[in-house]
Formats: sequence, C-alpha cells, structure tokens
Amino acid sequence: MAASERALQRPRPVFGLPGAVVTVALIVVLCLFWGLTYTVVKAALHDASPLMLAVAARGAGVLPAVAFALVLGGPFPRDRRFHGFALLLGVFNVAGLSGLINLGSEHVSSGEASLIVYAQPLLVALAARLWLGERGGSRRAFGLLLGFAGLAVVLSDRIHPGAHPQWLGYAELFGAALCWTVSTLLFKRVPPGAPLIWLTMLQYTYGVLPLIPLMPFTETVRLDLTLHLALLLVLLGAIIGPIGWLIWLYLLERGEASVVSGNVFFVPLVAVLSGVVFLGEALHPLVGAGAALIALGIALVNRSAAQPLVPAPGSDPA
Repeated sequence: MAASERALQRPRPVFGLPGAVVTVALIVVLCLFWGLTYTVVKAALHDASPLMLAVAARGAGVLPAVAFALVLGGPFPRDRRFHGFALLLGVFNVAGLSGLINLGSEHVSSGEASLIVYAQPLLVALAARLWLGERGGSRRAFGLLLGFAGLAVVLSDRIHPGAHPQWLGYAELFGAALCWTVSTLLFKRVPPGAPLIWLTMLQYTYGVLPLIPLMPFTETVRLDLTLHLALLLVLLGAIIGPIGWLIWLYLLERGEASVVSGNVFFVPLVAVLSGVVFLGEALHPLVGAGAALIALGIALVNRSAAQPLVPAPGSDPA
C-alpha cells in the first residue's frame, strides 16, 4: 500500500467503539499530555540543565518503553532499514525537538516558546503539499491560518519581549519546529506494516544518543536529583513521552500529515490552562476567543481533508 493510500485510511473500531470516538479520545489525550509537557519542563529546569534534562527524562523512560514493546510489540525487529528509520525519527523527534525546546525555554518565555514550536502545522501543510503530494485547497490553508491566529490570541498576554530579544532562543525553538516537521514527513515514508510500538520505543531510545556528546559544548551540565525532579522525570520520560509519541505516530499512520498536525493546535491552550492550575498564572480573557478560533480552524482543516481524520458519525464500516 502506498503512503498516499495509507494516509486515507478510515479509523477502525477499537474495543467495540467507533473509530471516530477512538480518534477524538486519542487527540484529547495527546493534547493534554503535550500541553502539560511545557509546565513539567519549566518546573524541571530549576533542577537540571536543558540537555541533561532531556537525557535524564529519556533515561527514565527507556526501560519502561522497552518492556512495553516486548510485551505488546511482538518480536524484536531485525531489519536494518527499520532501525535506520527509528534512528532518524529519534534524531529529529527526540534529540532535535526535545533538546531544542529545552534549550530555547531557558531564553524565551513559555508563551513565546509554544507559539514558535506550534508553527509546525503550517510548516507541515506547506511541506506535505510539496513532498507528499497532499492537496488541501484554500479551506485547509485558511483553517491552519485561523488555528495559528488562535494561538497568537491565546498566548498574546504571555508574549512580552524585552528590549534585547533573545534571538538564540527564538532560533532554537524554530529549529525544534523544523525538526518536528521533518520527522512528521519522514514517518509518512516508513514502509507499511512496520511495527508501530517498536518504532515508537526505538526512536525514543535512539534519540537520546546524540544529546550525550553535545552536553559539554552547549551547557554547564547540572542535575540536582531531588524527589521533586525524580517525579517530574518519571512523568515526563516514562508516561508523557512514550505514550504521547505512540499516539502521535498512530494518528499519523491513519491520517494526512497536515490534518493530524492541524489537530494539535489545542496543545498551547492546554499549556496555558495548566500554567493557571499548577503554577498559579493569571488567565487572560482572550483565551476564550483564541480557543474559538482554534476550534474553527481545526473544523476547517478536517472538512478540507480528502478523508477526514475524524469522520462523520456513522461513517465507520460495519
């Protein structure tokens, strides 16, 4: 099955639930997980340097991830090409995305960080049209722009650049968005039938390797292993990380890259709300208006798809 054909698959029923219900539930869980990531990273950076935090979090998640794959993922894959794909995805998804987000978050406010990284759906929409041949039309483009505008509104009260903007932080965060875009498009080239659980867990394991030799050159390595940090590392590395990536790749396997990416526009909204709940940050009244723009943008993105990521009720095969 070609990648373009695989991208148009309908969600199948799972545990007796309609595919549309499962897809919506997975998107909600993914947005919650990835939205909470910003709060967890911000808190953990008090006790660890950026790349050391990325390495320690992945280290905390490697053993549970491998155990999960051994139990549910079937035999260990021995195909070298498969491991090559896992390594590439790890370099861009884990080392590039997570490492650059952590580095950029030291220089830039959390609001700016979210806004820059979540330029990814726009980058994916442009690149998918050129590389994967996805055709969305003006409705999808308008929906993506509305989603990005909603992000800007939600985060508007948090974007307060000083007199001397931290351009290094902006560059690092935009680099994170580019890495995420490349990994999204690479995944659409993974051969059909590849074991998704093993691909997720191996990219999560391989992705930590490039960060280790980079640490001495990019930061003063620091890790104060307090109980507080240990709990955050388990949350970030053993729960949010591997489960979030497994959901993300599962959705990518079954939907067009630009449509799936458009549905994660809710993540920065969750990041703002988690800051209010867990960090005591003030809730700006424009959040509601931004959320409405994001919801409208996602609706347009899904309606413009050749085969929507979330199909209309009753469209599941019998």
